[in-house]
Amino acid sequence: MGYTKDTIKGVTWVGGFRIFTRIFSFVKLAVLARLLSPNEFGSFGLALLVLTLVETITQSGISVFLIQERKNVFKYINSAYFLSVIRGLLIFLFLYLSAFFIAGFFGSLSSVKLIQLISIVALIRGFSNPARVIYLKNLEFRKEIYFSTVVFLVDSIVSIIFAFWLRSPSTLVWGLLAGALAENVMSWIFINIRPKFEFKKEQFGEMFKKGKWFAGFSISDFLFEHGDDFVVGKLLNTNALGIYQAAYKISILPITEISRVFNTVTFPVYSNISGDRKRLLRAFKRITLSILIVIVPFSILLYVYSDDVVSIILGDKWLEVIPVLKILSIFGLIRAFGVSVYPLFSSLKRQNYVAVISFTGVFVMMVTIVPLILEFGILGAGYSVLFASVISIPMTIYYIIKLFT
Repeated sequence: MGYTKDTIKGVTWVGGFRIFTRIFSFVKLAVLARLLSPNEFGSFGLALLVLTLVETITQSGISVFLIQERKNVFKYINSAYFLSVIRGLLIFLFLYLSAFFIAGFFGSLSSVKLIQLISIVALIRGFSNPARVIYLKNLEFRKEIYFSTVVFLVDSIVSIIFAFWLRSPSTLVWGLLAGALAENVMSWIFINIRPKFEFKKEQFGEMFKKGKWFAGFSISDFLFEHGDDFVVGKLLNTNALGIYQAAYKISILPITEISRVFNTVTFPVYSNISGDRKRLLRAFKRITLSILIVIVPFSILLYVYSDDVVSIILGDKWLEVIPVLKILSIFGLIRAFGVSVYPLFSSLKRQNYVAVISFTGVFVMMVTIVPLILEFGILGAGYSVLFASVISIPMTIYYIIKLFT
């Protein structure tokens, strides 16, 4: 029953951190929503979307490879660091130089400076110590939580302080920069492993071969979660994007965060017991049931009391969030179940299953989102992602059955 103890211990630490960060995040959102307008939130959201998209596209799946690998992973750290630095530098140069064209495409020239400023985040992250992944591989969740808590607090506190001072969307970017810098510095102070800037072709080939499906999943998963944001920003405006993203943060994040708490813990745990399918199946059933017991009541309460939630957290100028919030709360419930299965597939090196499911959801969303937005506005984006998530569930169940029969 070792995996049960590991899971409970991990969920306790990761869950405690997530609860703390979500509560603090809502406090941060409540403060900033009263200092910034929906349009300003949308401008920052656009810059963050672009950064996240480029970081996702250039992902190699190295972290997942290091967790899955049963050999001595320390020999791969130098190559991982080399790739991280080069990737961060390329992302920085691309975003900084193309900021005007990106902002122009979305009709939001006010986002040019934000995109250029946020590009520095990628550069700083690129120089972080990749050996941090050892915490998760060795199930040292407490160390990982200490690390993540400091980064989160630095980001949030700097954002709030700068918001009172600058009263502009750049305050949110300065928070990200501060958090990235704190993460970089701590990764070198508290982790004893010191990677060198060294590239080995054979190691790169091995990491890329095993991590490509995860990279493919990451891209499709990003498009599934944020493709609607891009379409809203393009077809409507940054004000609509700010409203839509606020609804997302309130409705989706609390629910999906619960499943991600388990995912952070269960992936390394599942990987450690992946050789015993019966034991793995028992663990999967118990964990999935635990997730559903938590997220179903939460989703129902969020749907029923959406008016009160918006009034308390955001204030009266954000009342347009309410109808979108109701739709996305249902989407979050379905999405949480789907995402909770991904660690199972990854632990058995079936990232291709995850990629296929995610690509299907993206395809359905891309086909439906434009006509639905043109017909229903912001609500159409919510209907599109809800429909796409429902379509993905039968495929997920099919692959689960395939693994254990």
